[in-house]
Amino acid sequence: HRRGFFIENNDGVIVGHTIVRIDDDGEGQEIGLFGTTYVIPTERNTGVASSLLLRGEKWMESKGMNQAVTYTEKNNTKLQNLYRNHGYTMSPMPKDFVKLAKALAANHD
Repeated sequence: HRRGFFIENNDGVIVGHTIVRIDDDGEGQEIGLFGTTYVIPTERNTGVASSLLLRGEKWMESKGMNQAVTYTEKNNTKLQNLYRNHGYTMSPMPKDFVKLAKALAANHD
C-alpha cells in the first residue's frame, strides 16, 4: 500500500506533498512510513507540512498501523522539529540518520 497526498494553493498550484506507505520495521512488524515530505519554500511555516503529516497519519491509522515513522539526516532540524512538535520521538540511526516515530491509534475495523 502506498499513497500520495498533495496540497494546492488558491491558484491550483501544488505547494506541498507527502508520500506514505506501509513498510516493515526490520523486525517483521508493519509500520506506516513517511517516505518523503516536501513544501515549496514560499509556503513553509504556513501549516502545509503539518496538514500533510496529519493526513498521512490518518491514512496509516485507517490501514491498521500502530506506528508512524520517518527517517532523515541528523542535520535536518526543520523536519525533526515538525515531527517532534507532533509527538514523535527521535532516536539515532547509523550513517548520520535519525528515526522519528510515534504510536498511532490504529483503526482495526
